[in-house]
This record gives sequence, C-alpha cells and structure tokens, in this order.
Amino acid sequence: MLVLVSGLVLLPSCTTPPPPETYPATFHRTSFDQWETVERPDLGLTFEKPKGLRTLGSSTSVLIQLHGVSAQSAFPSDTQYLITVSIDAYSKEEWGTRFGNLSKIDPSIEERARNDAKVRAWVGFKKWAYSFSPEVTMREYHGERYYRRAFTNNTGTIVEINTEYIPRVPEMIAEDDAAIRRIMSSVAPMSNQTQ
Repeated sequence: MLVLVSGLVLLPSCTTPPPPETYPATFHRTSFDQWETVERPDLGLTFEKPKGLRTLGSSTSVLIQLHGVSAQSAFPSDTQYLITVSIDAYSKEEWGTRFGNLSKIDPSIEERARNDAKVRAWVGFKKWAYSFSPEVTMREYHGERYYRRAFTNNTGTIVEINTEYIPRVPEMIAEDDAAIRRIMSSVAPMSNQTQ
C-alpha cells in the first residue's frame, strides 16, 4: 500500500527480518551389510566393525559411533549417536587407581537398598558396571541399554568394552543388539595373546 504525504511516497517498511535458515533433522543409520577387521597394534587388539565406519581414539582407547542423529535447528547441530562403543586398555595399576573405589558400595547405601527398589536397582547397576566378564552382558537402566565386557589378557592388560545404546527405533532393536554384540565379542588380543 502506498501512502502520499506532502508529496512523499511512503512504502511499507519491512521491519520483520527474513526467517532464519532451518537445518533439517537428520538420521543416518549405519549399514550392517559389510564388515571389516581392524588391527590395533598399539592396543594389541583386533576387532570387527561395519565397513567404512570411522573410529576415534588414542593409543589406549577406541571409540565407535553408530546411527548419527541431529535435531532440526536454526544452526547446524551437533550429531548425537544412538550407539557408542568404547574399547579401553588399562594396566592393573591404572584400573585400580581409576576404578578401585568406584566399585565399592557404602554399607549405609547397601542397607537402604534392602528397602528401596530404586536404590537397589542403582546398587545392582553399579556393581555390574565394574564387574569382569569375558562374555558380553547387558543391562537396561532408565530407558537405555548398557553393554559391557571386561577381561585380562596374558600380558596383564585389562581390556574393557562398554556400549551405550539409546533404542529409539523399536523395530531395529534386535538388529542393533546383534551388531553391538558382534563388535564387542570380536575384540581379541592380537597374535598369540589369550584371555
């Protein structure tokens, strides 16, 4: 609409900024069609993973992330992962220093656990979280699935494999569970090292 005031033409002002660009939500499901074996001489370990999937880590750890998810946002959002597998190697001394006290439960909390189901669940989860088992075990806690496996190889190194899984696609849980177990079970000492 044009307005004429004292010989001036006034145009309607555009004070509303244009809408910001919106980055769409994304979901990239990792394919389990092809697998490869990775050798990590620095860790003295081998393991399987989906082919082409990049790993992160250092000389004492590996991080494997599957099923990337990002939220719709006005700025590029960080990718979160529904499955995160970590493989860590510790000397016995490092393990004791880092986790020795974490595995202990205060006697007063043990007493509370006898009468409180929530405390009992937490105590059970904590004891499991620092246990040794050469087999893959799983616990559900607060809607997520946690998997772990820990063993000592013949060089005395403690190898701990943990997975956190956020099961958001119900029809894919069985396939995801099988892939998690495959990765975790495949972790093995290189050459002639044995568990």
